[in-house]
Amino acid sequence: MQQPDRLIAAIEAIYASAVDPSRWPSTLEIVTKCFDDVGAILIYGRDDGSFGVIESPSLREVCAEYAQSWSDRDIRAIRARERGYFFKRDIITDRDLLTPEEMETDPFYNDLLRRHGLKYFAAATVSPDPHIEVALSVQRAIGRPEYSEDELQILERLAPHVETSLRLSIHLMDAQSVNAGMGIAMARIGIGVFALDAMGRVVSSNAAAQALLGDGLNIVNDRLVISNPAASGEAVTAIRNALDGNRIILSQETKPILVHRQNANRPLALYVLLTGPH
Repeated sequence: MQQPDRLIAAIEAIYASAVDPSRWPSTLEIVTKCFDDVGAILIYGRDDGSFGVIESPSLREVCAEYAQSWSDRDIRAIRARERGYFFKRDIITDRDLLTPEEMETDPFYNDLLRRHGLKYFAAATVSPDPHIEVALSVQRAIGRPEYSEDELQILERLAPHVETSLRLSIHLMDAQSVNAGMGIAMARIGIGVFALDAMGRVVSSNAAAQALLGDGLNIVNDRLVISNPAASGEAVTAIRNALDGNRIILSQETKPILVHRQNANRPLALYVLLTGPH
């Protein structure tokens, strides 16, 4: 699989995990393939000051030991916390946190990681809330070089998708609707969903979506119509890219399309996302 295809597969899996968080371990394995690495984790801060992880299956053994004996001695996570990286939307790796001498002497490196054949890491902070510490971290085997700038850019591209997915998961869980279906779940938190078929026709919509119609957004002849010309052009292009299978183009941007309305001060934020196999 070529690198663009790996990236697309990872992004699709990331959004699938928003509705079904049990997918995260397999999603992390897919993320790992973007770097040809050993595995990946989501690491998060606990209330007691230690750290927890959700890991790809390939890291199950080391993460079990981590949870038992090392979650409060993770020098990398501790340094990242001390320097505020979790909330800076940064991409970090070993050289941002430790000197080569520290890496040679710290027990986290020369004991835990070494015994499990690991050394370097690269992490993207993906905290979905100002009070929650979360990072996506890929793990590299001993013997491989440190992460290059090109590799860090790949991680930087994945990070906003992970953050968006986690934020949506939190909303869904708060609404106690993880298993209620995409349309119903999003309606409960005020998010409108329009499902389009392969011809671009609206084939279903939830109650929240229907409530948005009439001011800047309408359905005409089974098509979504946006009254604002600029937003309409962006939406038409995004939908066309999705229908044409241009997933690379669609995955490069996570910014919403803003639809300004006459009867509301705040615009609608429109996202075009792929669902299901393509």
